[in-house]
Amino acid sequence: MKKVISCALGFLCALTMFGCSNGDAPKKTDIATTAPLESIEMPESVHFYLPDGTPMMAISSLLGEGIVMDGKEIGMKATLLNPAEIGTAFTTYGDCDLAIMPTVTAIQLMNKGQDLSYVSANVFGNLYVVGVGEAESLSDLTGKVVYTTAGTTIALLQYELQANNIAYEMGQEAKDGVVTIWSMSNASDYMPLLKQAQNKGGEAYGVFGEPAVTKCMTTVATEAKIVVDMQKEYEKLTGDEGYPQACLVARGTFAREYPEFIRRLVELMKGNGEYTRTHADSLKALYEKAGSTSLVGIDYTEETIARCNLSQLTGKEAYEAVKTYIDRLRPSVKALENVEVKESFFLQ
Repeated sequence: MKKVISCALGFLCALTMFGCSNGDAPKKTDIATTAPLESIEMPESVHFYLPDGTPMMAISSLLGEGIVMDGKEIGMKATLLNPAEIGTAFTTYGDCDLAIMPTVTAIQLMNKGQDLSYVSANVFGNLYVVGVGEAESLSDLTGKVVYTTAGTTIALLQYELQANNIAYEMGQEAKDGVVTIWSMSNASDYMPLLKQAQNKGGEAYGVFGEPAVTKCMTTVATEAKIVVDMQKEYEKLTGDEGYPQACLVARGTFAREYPEFIRRLVELMKGNGEYTRTHADSLKALYEKAGSTSLVGIDYTEETIARCNLSQLTGKEAYEAVKTYIDRLRPSVKALENVEVKESFFLQ
């Protein structure tokens, strides 16, 4: 079921909804250009779809400061979805203008003829294999079950296993000589299994994205540890420090109608990584007031935020990185076999 956060006059038009830690109204960043707002076609409000998790962190600055352009606040509604539902929801409901979603999902939708524009890349790798047990490396997972979710999570795991000549198969029972991948709809479904293994003296392993990694290791299974930093593994294989894991996309009709708004929104979001780092003390309250369930109950330390790898490349800047990323995943991910990454997908 969709969880909706909305404000009648705009997402933060009532500033008290998202107060900062000191109780003051949040500071707003005003983006202005040489052309006055009155002379440019602008939406009165915008509707976002986003998974509840790191994708919400990619709009922390918008949650805290709102969308203000030439002194005018643009209204905003955000619909929080299960990560596995984001692609289907975007194409089925048709009532949103923008979405944060996995790059893999976005490219697949575009290849199916969906009218989308890749606006920017915003998350550059936040996946880790966390476990309770003796495994300390990717190869140590052979003979064990690894829980994962769909999309980028399973795609990257398959890629890294295959690139390291480690056999794997889908299933629910451990087998000698292979890594068994058990796909579930949400990481919250298997996080308790690590606690169960800890309590019973067993073992369990799952792929989590930060900040779920921190939540798992500090509040659920305190004996759990990071077994594989999938970003470091990716770097060993490719030489690249990160990969364009999640992105901002716009419905094509919206992007064509409001190109100046999109341009200014990208400019606003450039400071999101820095905003998240400098407002660490207020993030927990910010996300809770925004309706998140997965981002609450977490202490946002410098280490946790760094592991989220929040940054930004515009669509034009991200094209080559996305093409390379998909090309690398394609041989080990059947769903990407016939997928093309076209320059026309990316907002110029």
